[in-house]
Amino acid sequence: MHPDRRQTASEFKKRLVEKQRLRYSYWLSEEQLRRYVRRAFTRRGQTGDELVGMLERRLDNLVCRLGFAPTLLSARQLVVHGHIRVDNAKVDKPSYLLKPGEVISVKDQSKSIDPVQLGLARGASRALPPYLEVDKDNLRGKLLALPAEPMFHFRWKTVWWWSITRSTSDRREPGPPLNPMALKAGPSHAPGSRCGAAACSVRAFGSP
Repeated sequence: MHPDRRQTASEFKKRLVEKQRLRYSYWLSEEQLRRYVRRAFTRRGQTGDELVGMLERRLDNLVCRLGFAPTLLSARQLVVHGHIRVDNAKVDKPSYLLKPGEVISVKDQSKSIDPVQLGLARGASRALPPYLEVDKDNLRGKLLALPAEPMFHFRWKTVWWWSITRSTSDRREPGPPLNPMALKAGPSHAPGSRCGAAACSVRAFGSP
């Protein structure tokens, strides 16, 4: 009899896998994700929801969600090359965070280019998130509200990407600064401890 070599994935491995899923869903580098995590920790809401809410409001992400580009990378290229307008003003930063009420549109001269037409063809089969509205005839879309957890368009199968949380008492007290190596924290830290490492505060959504 051969010994059963199957091993249950450690908590650290689960967190690492979900963190990588989040990174690749929005095509972020490690450093970019760390910056978003630091910003999410300063918000008043649940840190995990604040994190994904910011990522969902990125301009390149919303261009793709609205169906103006076939893929996220194609949407990013459209933004960088100046084909996208926000409230009729040119914005060429893919990381620009939209505010509720702002309108995204495609430049008139760019409406017939291949990436936009391919995005419209593929976008017909995509569900539009409830925090967006789109006018595909005029290639305009609007952010109606801040994305909230029940509106998110995806759920992970086992552990929801990340839920980086702190207790209410922790939020009332100034905590330690976020460790720049937070995303590489080892399993020796207890989840939820105030070590300043983001990876140490990960838990599954819906757990007590």
